[in-house]
Amino acid sequence: MKKLLLAVCLATASVAFAKTDNTSTAKHTTGNHTISILPGAFTYVEGVHSSVGLGLSYEYRLPGMPNLSIGLPLMITFSDGSDFYSYGGNNIYGGIQYRSFSAMPSVKLLLGKARNRIRYGIGGSFYYEYGKKPELSTLTSSYFNPFGVYYSAYGAVINNSLNVYPTQHLSICFNSGIGMAYNTKRYNNTIDYPFPWMDNKILQFTLAVGYRF
Repeated sequence: MKKLLLAVCLATASVAFAKTDNTSTAKHTTGNHTISILPGAFTYVEGVHSSVGLGLSYEYRLPGMPNLSIGLPLMITFSDGSDFYSYGGNNIYGGIQYRSFSAMPSVKLLLGKARNRIRYGIGGSFYYEYGKKPELSTLTSSYFNPFGVYYSAYGAVINNSLNVYPTQHLSICFNSGIGMAYNTKRYNNTIDYPFPWMDNKILQFTLAVGYRF
């Protein structure tokens, strides 16, 4: 009889635990949309600049594919002349402020079960950046242009992320990416010149805090 009562108690406890876990899971799961702010973003483009900034991001989980999502982070970086890399390795306009804008359309695969509160993600993205930088005004001159020159950088990045979901709607994502880029810059005479580096490295680290719905 004692063994039978023990078995019944264990079965009851198991059912109760399963119901509690399912309820927790139901509360934890949410919609397919996530809007995030990026309060911390670091970007390094070899031969161009290393800067910090902030941004916004939208992520959409594909219907019927809970582990796959597409996203669009938009970022702005704030730099002065000392954050940029110039021909000759020096820069005399370190106090001038510059801005750069970047977009990274991306695809992310989340590993593990959808109910997990911590999930690892891996994916890829197309990287595009546009801005100004202090640089030689022409390829043959020996002086810097204090007004800067326009440039663009584009390439591909592989992303790794740690995704944390403390509550039903809160999302915290730590993302790191590495990739390669090709860069061009436009001088004041509107002539495009390629950078001397054809395989610039891209390193990026971002923190995204978002709302899921």
